[in-house]
Amino acid sequence: MGEDVQKVGLRAVIYARCSTSEQDYTRQLTELQGAADRLGWRVVATLGSTVSGGSNESDLSRLQAAARRGEYDRLMVWELSRLSRRGIGPLLHLIQQFDAQGVRVYSIREPWVGDDGPARELLVAILAWAARWEREMISARTRSALASRKALGIHVGRPKGSRDRVPRVRRAKRGGSFAIEEPAPL
Repeated sequence: MGEDVQKVGLRAVIYARCSTSEQDYTRQLTELQGAADRLGWRVVATLGSTVSGGSNESDLSRLQAAARRGEYDRLMVWELSRLSRRGIGPLLHLIQQFDAQGVRVYSIREPWVGDDGPARELLVAILAWAARWEREMISARTRSALASRKALGIHVGRPKGSRDRVPRVRRAKRGGSFAIEEPAPL
């Protein structure tokens, strides 16, 4: 690991995310807190979210606003796919935005992302592509399963006559993200 990752006394925000309510990000939080302790970083906030990697804009907006205000120096994630699965461009743009705001992204699974060097941007791009590919494969499998069920005459989708689209969207937005153990507000 490079010099940048080894700086002691930096202020860190831990961001943990899982995609569904059946998943749990406790392991991510535990590993991230352990890494912060080992590196001598002070955790100023922890943000946990259960939301798809393609729809975590409100979390990212909060993190970027706090970065602009200079509230922290490091954004800690378990892996880069926790930030975004939208592809190479959006992930690189996020990392560059955090860099421009003086916040370095640190990933447990990809520790080189916190380093400086010529390979950093290339490796970030490769992992962003892999995360997007994974998301597309999950989507393709879902479409295939739905088509198979439909071919068997099994109804797919919401029940006929269902009119609760707006309340369903509001519930998802209201319950999709929450903050935990926040020593300082973001």
